[in-house]
Amino acid sequence: MHGSDIYRLPQLPGGRAFTRWTLGHVTLASAVSGSLRQTALHLGADPERMEVISNGVNTERFPPGSEDREEIILYVGSFIERKGLCHLLRSLPLVLADCPRAQLVLIGEGPQKAELAQLSVTLGVDGHVTFLPFAPQSEVARWMQRARLLVLPSTEEGQGVVLLEALSSATPIVASDVGGIPDVVTPDVGILVPPANPEAMGRGIATLIRDRARWLSASRAARARAVDTYAWDRIASRFVAMYKRAIASGRPSLGTPAA
Repeated sequence: MHGSDIYRLPQLPGGRAFTRWTLGHVTLASAVSGSLRQTALHLGADPERMEVISNGVNTERFPPGSEDREEIILYVGSFIERKGLCHLLRSLPLVLADCPRAQLVLIGEGPQKAELAQLSVTLGVDGHVTFLPFAPQSEVARWMQRARLLVLPSTEEGQGVVLLEALSSATPIVASDVGGIPDVVTPDVGILVPPANPEAMGRGIATLIRDRARWLSASRAARARAVDTYAWDRIASRFVAMYKRAIASGRPSLGTPAA
């Protein structure tokens, strides 16, 4: 379970019954965050059959950047409502009051793009905002290395792979305190803010730009957290253990008659 599957499917016609049936018949299921596991439990999943196994990150593909970085605030993802980008843009005037050289770079595509571009004009911050199309991982990695911080202003999020990529790049994070985000963004690697709160987001961003000592500490802790917790070899070993447990359980898979 990565997020929209368990969040959205039960809202569709027949989706709740289908989801409950599936959760009741699986041998084991995994969710990428504790929040998603809790959602599955509310839908009737057996807690003994629910694992929490995070997404992983290729720590070689996302190497750490320099400790001397530009004042770039980076977002990578879709331009859709639940990503909360309107709140990020509304936080920018507050950031610029303290950090006038800051630049916001938004990498992605989506139905809100034109609306967001117009909002940046309305707010008078369009000279500090750059919209870029979706890019290959190699280019995203370069932006991660350049950015002072990554921002994820979502109002709903299962986890957010982009958070792991930022950690691996030694890039501190400001993100909404929702869903699976708090599992990743601990106080040593970034700042959590209430969702849909531009003022709190602006303060968090300005803090990580202005406070050099805090930024350095968060940057170093971010890379260490990526390597120690989210590197793919560690995540893969947990999946192997889960599959071994499933095999050892003796429970038949769907469509396989019991002996």
